[in-house]
Formats: sequence, structure tokens, C-alpha cells
Amino acid sequence: MIRLRMKKDDKQIRQLIDSELVPLSHMNPSLIQKTRKELPRRLDQGITFVAYETNPSLLHGFIHLLLYRHIMVIDMLAVTSGAQGKGYGKSLLSHAESLGRTRGYAFSRLMVDDDNIRGIHFYRKQGYFILHHDSWNRCYEMSKMLFPY
Repeated sequence: MIRLRMKKDDKQIRQLIDSELVPLSHMNPSLIQKTRKELPRRLDQGITFVAYETNPSLLHGFIHLLLYRHIMVIDMLAVTSGAQGKGYGKSLLSHAESLGRTRGYAFSRLMVDDDNIRGIHFYRKQGYFILHHDSWNRCYEMSKMLFPY
């Protein structure tokens, strides 16, 4: 099941970021620390959905969105290692894309670390394509049209 984030979810979201996203990141330790400090503000600026099975307090994953003009940006998506491959990531992404379509957004965009081969394959299976490689940040920018013009 999927619901909107509540403040009480932030500890588990932070743990998911630390266990699933940070190890794949190419950011230096000082930038990671700065990003951690900014996390509460960052989460408040967008929309975050969380996935759970039966206990709404035990999260299996989350997705964080930022909405700009005609583009929805997937800022972060993470699923616990034990829940990967069980459809939580796909459900979260589908839920986010549905929201984007409902609100009239034309595109969904995201950045994925270039070493995150599983993530790249996952997004490609969901219809995303690579726009370009950012060699400075060592990541790919990927995009998907949310509805045809």
C-alpha cells in the first residue's frame, strides 16, 4: 500500500537513504553530510509517498517528487534491500507518475548514478530513456513522457 509521508516516517526514510542511496553515490563525505542536514527541508519542499505492506509504520520504500512547471522530478526513490524485487519500487513510481499525469505534467525526469546498473535497468523497464550522461556528477539523466501530446 502507498500513502503520503508523515513526519514520523523521516527516521526510516533517512535510514533508507543511508543504506540504499548513499552507498551508490559519488558525492564526497562533506557533501553527503550537508545533504543529510538539509533532508527535512528537502522533504518538506516536495511530495513523498511511502510504501508498506500491512503495518503503516514499517516502510518498505519511499519516493520523493519535486514539481516544476511541466516536469516532475523524481528526486529520490529507495526500497529496502529485503523488499527489492517485490514490486514496491514499481508501485511507488507508478503512483508518482499517475499524480504527475493528473496534475498535467508532461515529463518525469530523474538522475541515477552511473554505477547503479540495477537502477538504470529498472528505470528503462519502466519506460525511461537516457537523455545524457553528466560526467561531473557521474550520473545519467533519464526521462519519460507522462502523456503524449
